Amino acid sequence: MSSSSVTAWIEPYSQRLSDFSREIENCINNSNWEMLESVLASRQAYLETILSNPRPDESRDAVKQLLERLLEQDAVFQEKIQDQKNRLFELQSLLERGRRAV
Repeated sequence: MSSSSVTAWIEPYSQRLSDFSREIENCINNSNWEMLESVLASRQAYLETILSNPRPDESRDAVKQLLERLLEQDAVFQEKIQDQKNRLFELQSLLERGRRAV
């Protein structure tokens, strides 16, 4: 399989995973945690499908790069979620101090 064939073979998978990443980012930015859970479950099922289907041996490196990119994106998403969590804890602390002051 030529390099262009591998690229053509992996492109639909790459595009769909990019779509999932946009959906995940949108959920995080809008604090839509229920939808995030659904999107992550759908992405997981899609990844399992990709990895369980037979693929050309020549595509192994392309699949590996695709998954490494996904892991890098997930690390960024985890940082964003942690930042939001920290902000919520700060707001909760301010609310509790305000209640005690009243």
